[in-house]
Amino acid sequence: MNARGAHVYLAAMRNQQRKVIAMMKIEQVFVELKDAGQVRSTDDFSREWLGMEDSYLRCIRAKDRSPSPRALINCAVKLKRTGDALKSSSIAEVKAKGERMRTLARDCVGQVFGDDLQDWIV
Repeated sequence: MNARGAHVYLAAMRNQQRKVIAMMKIEQVFVELKDAGQVRSTDDFSREWLGMEDSYLRCIRAKDRSPSPRALINCAVKLKRTGDALKSSSIAEVKAKGERMRTLARDCVGQVFGDDLQDWIV
């Protein structure tokens, strides 16, 4: 393999790695929200948290695609708003859930803009 071929191969591998990580983050958010009773199904999650069509999460799973930047940012905004509201509680457990939601929001932003900007933006 020549230098150009190696460069193309490495770029493709990095892109695949980013896709897998982004999908893992969205799945993690879905599972945590479902466990917390915030969503009942992938349809609810797709519509209410990703701001997409009901079938969005099912489709990207089936087609082995990564979530769009728009879906990740929609999710980050909702997670941050919910996290901010929960953090204002006087109950420690609720505050902790709020902080967890803010962490998940930062993770979503990090998938779009990179880890260097996630703390600055969220």
